[in-house]
Amino acid sequence: MKFKPNNNVNAPLARCLSRLLSVSLCVCGVLSAAEFAETGSADRTSPGRKPVMRIGATQPRSRLINYRLVEPAEVLAHVDRSLGDLEQIVHRAGEAKCDALAF
Repeated sequence: MKFKPNNNVNAPLARCLSRLLSVSLCVCGVLSAAEFAETGSADRTSPGRKPVMRIGATQPRSRLINYRLVEPAEVLAHVDRSLGDLEQIVHRAGEAKCDALAF
């Protein structure tokens, strides 16, 4: 039995959403790194010691978007809501003074 892809899936839209999510997560990481560079890490280092790096770990709930949605506005609303939730997680890690966040 051969695998037959589901032709109901809008592949270009799925690729676009996947790239949008990847780019937005990269932007969050870059902004976090830039903020860390501005504030510096002088308060966390001692003379003669390596700087301490705080790494946070999170396992957020699954944020699946139904591939059967037809309206692009509805899909983008789901994507926006998911990105907003992930952004809140990143901000909470920043408030906890984490230098990196692992999902």
